[in-house]
Amino acid sequence: MADPVMSFPVSCRGGLNETATTRELQAKPGFASTLFNFEVSPDGGYRRINGYQKLGTLGKTPDVTETDILGTEIYNNGFIICKAGAIYYTYDGDDYTQVNKDMLPVTNPNGVSATDMIGFPVIPRPNASLYTFEQF
Repeated sequence: MADPVMSFPVSCRGGLNETATTRELQAKPGFASTLFNFEVSPDGGYRRINGYQKLGTLGKTPDVTETDILGTEIYNNGFIICKAGAIYYTYDGDDYTQVNKDMLPVTNPNGVSATDMIGFPVIPRPNASLYTFEQF
């Protein structure tokens, strides 16, 4: 015969505590040592992740699989997606522009358009393993 199962509500107001022992966590209901499908809540503590929305449509993305993506960043009302040797920018998830291009010397004072970038040579990024981002 199966053991009876008891359930009880637990407040999610404690937050993430990666340094507490199991005994300490049992004394503080609501605290967690790992969070799976939860994120930090703006009100304090943590909350369940409700899901996600896919960026773009299939077929228009660069030649990438989920395992190829080594970094993403929100930038300039769009997204930067990095794979092994290429860096792409998209504002809508449908049109991707490769941006690791050699644009020097650029003589246009107004900048370079995505159409102009097609003709520039790619700057190779061999042995790229993980991308991190800093904004200046």
